[in-house]
Order: sequence, then C-alpha cells, then structure tokens
Amino acid sequence: MEHLAATANIRLGRWAEAEAHAHRSLSLLRPHLVRNRAMVSAHLAHAQLAQGALEEAVVAARTVPADIAYSSGRIGHLLDSFGNRIEAIAPGTAEARTWAQYTRDHRRTTG
Repeated sequence: MEHLAATANIRLGRWAEAEAHAHRSLSLLRPHLVRNRAMVSAHLAHAQLAQGALEEAVVAARTVPADIAYSSGRIGHLLDSFGNRIEAIAPGTAEARTWAQYTRDHRRTTG
C-alpha cells in the first residue's frame, strides 16, 4: 500500500509525500522482493530529484540492481526517465555526470 501511495503522490506532484511513502515501503519490503525494491527505489529517486535532492536521488537510483534495471521494461523506463530528467534540470553537474557514467557502465556489462 505504501508503494501505491508513493506512486499516486508522484502522479499528483506531491513529492515530499511520495518520498515519505517510498521510504516506508522500502522499510516494509521483505529482502527477497528484489524487483519490488527496485521499483520503489526508482520511484524514490524520482521524488527526490523533483525536490532538488540530486545526490540523494542518484544514490537511490543506483541501488537498483543493473540486471533488473535493464531487463525490466517498467524499471528501465523509470531509470531512463530519471536520466533524462536529471540531465534536463541539472546538466553538467557532478550528479548528472555520475548517473550518465553509471548507466553507460552498467548497460555495457548487462547489454
């Protein structure tokens, strides 16, 4: 339910609420629910990015395992969208460069 609330708040542009729900969702997920954790982490990264927390957003996005990120359509799409958004709002920043390098490295190793 927390993840659904996070997703709904993202769609409404209520970023702080979305972030809070995503954190609660992550704390409630059992360790074996790796894909769910990846999806929630991608949503968390979006919520943090929308609030201007670039470093935290990149850290959250990087917790998504590369093998899941680039083998799953929905999660891959979320991370591609994250990359496009960080480049649009913070081009040339250390965080944008870190994310770009991270995606290049992981796509090369998983693709």
